[in-house]
This record gives sequence, C-alpha cells and structure tokens, in this order.
Amino acid sequence: MYQRKAVMVVLLVLMVVFLGSCAESPERDLLANGLADWQQIGGREGSWKFEDGILYTAGGDGGWLSTRREYGNFKLELEFRVPPGGNSGVFVRAPHEGNPAYEGMEIQILDDYAEQWAKLRPSQYTGSIYDVQAPSKRATKKANEWQKMIIVCNGPRV
Repeated sequence: MYQRKAVMVVLLVLMVVFLGSCAESPERDLLANGLADWQQIGGREGSWKFEDGILYTAGGDGGWLSTRREYGNFKLELEFRVPPGGNSGVFVRAPHEGNPAYEGMEIQILDDYAEQWAKLRPSQYTGSIYDVQAPSKRATKKANEWQKMIIVCNGPRV
C-alpha cells in the first residue's frame, strides 16, 4: 500500500501570483510573510515549514495549505522538487471541505519516472489537471531536480 510518507513537495520562495487580469497585473509574493498568509487544512498541525526561503513538508499527515485570501484570475509561478516516488500538487479553486483534488482542481506534481507511477493515465502526471486533462506534453525532470511551473487561471480556463 502506498505510504503517504513519500508525499513531499518542496516549493521555492519564488512563489508569485499575478493578480487580476493576467495581462499587466501586480505581483504578489505569496511567501513574503512566511506562513502568515497561509492556513493548514487537515493533517497534523505544524507539519508545514518555511525555512531558508523554502516551503516544505516531510509528508505523512501534512494535510494541505491554502492561502488565507481568495483569488479570481491569476498567474501562479513556482519552483518545486519532489523526492523519489514523491506525489503532491497545487490545488486551485478548491474549497476547504472535501477532497481538494476533486472538489476543486489539482495541478499534479509527481515523480513521473518512479516505477510505482508507471501505469498511470496521462491525466495523472505532472502538469495535468488531475484526472481531468493531461498536459500537452510531459516535460518533467527526474526526482530531486528543481522544476518550474506556471499555472494560469482566467475565468473557467486553467
């Protein structure tokens, strides 16, 4: 059985959201105040950390993080890395109740090359809207390598 221990994602402080219209909008660094602008939903309290410019969890029962502020249209730029076998994601338009991957949308972050994920559907790999839409191409790097992701939400388009 899959252990949630492998569910770890590391996000660099360069997590920036461009608010409002995706063209010519102000930038906001979502980690400028560390975890002050975030709330943990579910999981073991205190399992998320922000140290040396890096947001991380060691996995296990970490729940997930949500910004305290809601956003309409935005462009989110982030850098991440996953450990071997890692599985995580970025939730967008997700309520705080229920499974955020299905009540909202999860942009998948995964160690696409791990043997345990070899038989997934295309809509379950990194960059997909989890179980809805596969990325136009798989361009992920191996585990432990920093990668960049840009997510644009404009009205109903993601």
